[in-house]
Amino acid sequence: RWIIGRLGTERLWLGAALAEILAALLFAWEAWYPRIWLWTHAGEPLASAELTPRFEAIVRRAGTIVPSVYRVGPQGSRFVNAVALPSVRRPSVALGNALLELLDPDETAAIFAHEVAHFDHFTPRHVRRAQLMNRALIVAGVTLPLLAALARVTWAPWIGWVWPIVVLVAVGRRAGKSQQHETESDLRAAALCGDAEALVRGLVKLHLHARIPRRYDVDMERVASHPSLVRRIQAIRAGGAAAVEQLGAATVVQSTREGSWVVLEDTRSYWLDGVPDGTDPQLPAL
Repeated sequence: RWIIGRLGTERLWLGAALAEILAALLFAWEAWYPRIWLWTHAGEPLASAELTPRFEAIVRRAGTIVPSVYRVGPQGSRFVNAVALPSVRRPSVALGNALLELLDPDETAAIFAHEVAHFDHFTPRHVRRAQLMNRALIVAGVTLPLLAALARVTWAPWIGWVWPIVVLVAVGRRAGKSQQHETESDLRAAALCGDAEALVRGLVKLHLHARIPRRYDVDMERVASHPSLVRRIQAIRAGGAAAVEQLGAATVVQSTREGSWVVLEDTRSYWLDGVPDGTDPQLPAL
């Protein structure tokens, strides 16, 4: 809109040409994003006598798509991450070079299973719908300023304020279920690889290597794309087939500070202050 305003109506043809070029670039970026991402991250096909059979077994169990697997990370870099790249024609999973060096084969397979599990959400139908929305936003974004300038409408100045809000709402709707999808993918990965503890070990190593804290501040976790490591581990172990040791009864501990107690249950912990002397050391009384 700013460019159209600077050019004026007498040079609107130039604005239209710039809009067409911008739209073409955005369409190309939207259509070829997975390939562009792999190219910019020096992706190359990953073939490993130790890992490939494990990956193939996980893909067979998933029964959704057969992704191409890439090793990514420019020479000398330390890319410690794994990424699922949904696509209608060429879905891919990218594994960072540092990740492959850091994890053992079982842990690597578990992380790969997590990325494959994302394709349960990013089905071809979902990808096509997302592409349609992206392209609609591109068309609207480059044509609305031109149409407003041609029609000389009074609401044209508002486009610059309203349009970012529209885009943010569209992006926010996609990110709204990100944490839920991450948890679902963790549980699905544990089932696909058959080793929930390998997934836990892999996540712990990745968080430690990337210097990501085990816990988030409450406000940060509310808006983060991923749950904290602690919550992910809790969900994986709670949803796994292996039995988890449970406390037979609540553990009650008195603090050295007068009137303060800590109570640990299977699912919750309590910090209690102001407890009168002589109170029965059981949770209901405390």
